[in-house]
Amino acid sequence: MSKAFVATLFAALIVGSAGAAETTRYIALVNSGKDRAGHQTVTRNGDQYRVEYVFKDNGRGPELKEEYTVGADGTFTRYHVAGTSTFGSLVEETFSRSGDTVRWKSTSDKGEQAVQGAALYSPLSGTPQTFSVLIAALAKRPDGKLPMIPSGTLTARTLAEAQVTRGAEKRTVRLIAFTGIGFTPLAVWATTDSTPRLFAFVYPGYLQLIEEGWEKNGGALEARQNTAEKE
Repeated sequence: MSKAFVATLFAALIVGSAGAAETTRYIALVNSGKDRAGHQTVTRNGDQYRVEYVFKDNGRGPELKEEYTVGADGTFTRYHVAGTSTFGSLVEETFSRSGDTVRWKSTSDKGEQAVQGAALYSPLSGTPQTFSVLIAALAKRPDGKLPMIPSGTLTARTLAEAQVTRGAEKRTVRLIAFTGIGFTPLAVWATTDSTPRLFAFVYPGYLQLIEEGWEKNGGALEARQNTAEKE
């Protein structure tokens, strides 16, 4: 076997490994988890992500395709989402960061400003996958605070933990309440591994969006969330 052949083969293996994509799927359920109403598919290739989100309840709901890249600090360096909103209006939103300058544009807003250090843009029309970005970026902050674009500061506190099962497999997930986006705290269920991300988003009494294969845990998570948010 020649050295040239070995070098070529090694290079091909590196390229193939670098290009391997990971896919995570979520299922959207309504009516106390009885009826499927949509899905979210997240494909990751390094620091680049592609997302498809479809949710339909009584024939209405958003259909969105999202693409973004994150930097070493976990925040967006590039973001784009397009599709239709719940009532069918067009969605088109972009964000980019070049050095210390950020720019964003949507159908209702646009802006440009200077930033220093880590700062996270919160999309107006993003998919639930943006919760994963919030979770991961905030986990990298030693002070537990993350500046937001165009203004504000993101913080979070843990409300509860729960154990979920899939056959013989068990995982611990954490209910996190975010403040700094919107007018009231926003609760999501996150994984507890070294690179935390979205596990489930539960809107009690209406929606359970949960990682595929773990759907049977939705009712228990909803009940635990109802209790935790009242404590």
